[in-house]
Amino acid sequence: MFQRSPTLRFLAWPLVACLLAGLLLALLAPFETARIFTVEQRLLFWPIASLLGGGLLLALYLVGRGMGRDWGVSAWLWLPLSALVAAAPETLIVQSVARAVDPQVELLPFAQLFPSVLLLCLPLQAVLQLVLRQTGEPQTIVVSPKDVPADPPLFGRLPPHLGSEILCIKTEDHYLQVHTDRGQALILMRMADAEQALADQGLRVHRGWWVARHAVSRTELSDGKLTLTLVNGLEVPVARDRRRLVEAEGWLPRST
Repeated sequence: MFQRSPTLRFLAWPLVACLLAGLLLALLAPFETARIFTVEQRLLFWPIASLLGGGLLLALYLVGRGMGRDWGVSAWLWLPLSALVAAAPETLIVQSVARAVDPQVELLPFAQLFPSVLLLCLPLQAVLQLVLRQTGEPQTIVVSPKDVPADPPLFGRLPPHLGSEILCIKTEDHYLQVHTDRGQALILMRMADAEQALADQGLRVHRGWWVARHAVSRTELSDGKLTLTLVNGLEVPVARDRRRLVEAEGWLPRST
């Protein structure tokens, strides 16, 4: 699972190290915890306190590292500072976990307990740094525009059974209704992109229509309106501002 998720691996291994450190501390029983707790209580107190404290240290480590990079501060400075900042809430964590393990426990007051907690935070923060360096950070991949795949071409969006002989294209809101000699299909694409993909195979005869040159079977002019009849029976209107272009391309006699 860790191999599939670099971020999970990056966050999990430091916490595993903190948990192991807690088990070691439970066996060593520093700071008179052998007198304060029973063996079973130490096996609860130290791993839980180390795991919670390790999570806080990890968060402050990431914050300190980011600020160190942004401000050009050496790790020799921000690393102990992050441990110092963590020591205050860590002291509260130690007191809370101790009372949860044994409600009758009597620990030192905050001010007297703080130096002992700080003494643990400093090496533990250094251990976290070593573990993080070994596991490696999740890599941020920067993709340049040339690496981004282009949108599928027009023919790549059409169902294969429709073939590639396009007769005309009609806009339908944000979609295009593409007519081929084998049928029709609705695809998501801009008319401008479709027109560019078809290059010089036809003309944009209307704001909402593109027609292939070979698809025109006859033309009709009625009441000043020009209409193209295609080989599949569709009738396509030609916009007034496009009529000269259609005429110049030889799609209809100039006398029409």
